[in-house]
Amino acid sequence: MKCPVCLTTDLMLARLDAGLGAMHCEGCAGNWVSSSSYWYWLEQRGVNLPAEESDAPVQVANRQQAKLCPECNRTMIRYKVGHNLNFDLDQCHHCNGVWFDKNEWESLQARNLHDDIHLIFTASWQSEVAKEERRQTFERIYQNKFGDADFAELKRLREWLDKHPKRNEMLAFLMVENPYGH
Repeated sequence: MKCPVCLTTDLMLARLDAGLGAMHCEGCAGNWVSSSSYWYWLEQRGVNLPAEESDAPVQVANRQQAKLCPECNRTMIRYKVGHNLNFDLDQCHHCNGVWFDKNEWESLQARNLHDDIHLIFTASWQSEVAKEERRQTFERIYQNKFGDADFAELKRLREWLDKHPKRNEMLAFLMVENPYGH
């Protein structure tokens, strides 16, 4: 099998985790995991750990060019990972294998997302990633529009109002130009 990134380098047997066989590229440090290897490993793992935040930044390669599956030579499809991880995974829709660019597996492992890889390729996961991206885009727009300090104060006020039992009356008071009727 040839590396889908380096194109000429042969992939070598490796282990990404106890019980998870992979094919590793010495050239780009990427890893190929076949569908059967992943599902066997997942079944042997048992309990699915909850996702968590990680302060440890891991530099990933996240190569953007289209890749061909090293097993069946078909074009792989890219899926955004989300969860504050700014890279995509490549999956072959024919054999369902997954390509991990350098350090992508380690980044997923640091967040306990390595046992949820099969979910990343689902419509519901991708929908949540898109929703989070839209939220972040609007947050940047509002922050640029209002400035850092005012936007932070608006967020604090919004959080307070959202929890207040008289929220609707307070919002009505704020929206009326002259709440005193003069």
